Amino acid sequence: MLGDGDVYDIVQMYIGLIIYSIIILGLFIVFVNMTLWSSNQTPENVACLANLVTTNPISAFMLSFLLFSLGSLPFFIGFFGKLVIFNVILDEDMDITSYIMMLLTVFNLYYYLRMIKLINTKFKNVV
Repeated sequence: MLGDGDVYDIVQMYIGLIIYSIIILGLFIVFVNMTLWSSNQTPENVACLANLVTTNPISAFMLSFLLFSLGSLPFFIGFFGKLVIFNVILDEDMDITSYIMMLLTVFNLYYYLRMIKLINTKFKNVV
């Protein structure tokens, strides 16, 4: 399935996997931290993250940073992970897969940006 640069492509895929694993581990640590040390109830859905910037600004910053990375916004670590995987896909002439990957990245980034807006906006009355 892989072409001439088999070892190089496999190493690049592992680098992308390691980068995304670090991001997911960071998200897990932030949520565990919010659960253990917060006086509020545990975050059970996205609406529970509203107003996080006022109750726990450090967790809000870390969560925003990790969501930017997970959404592959340029110059965050997740962007480089996706770039490595994207290069492997282009080297293998998988054009349709690369188009689908770009389209899904835009959808994911839109969703993560809405979550970041919810986290970092100060609301007066939150249910």
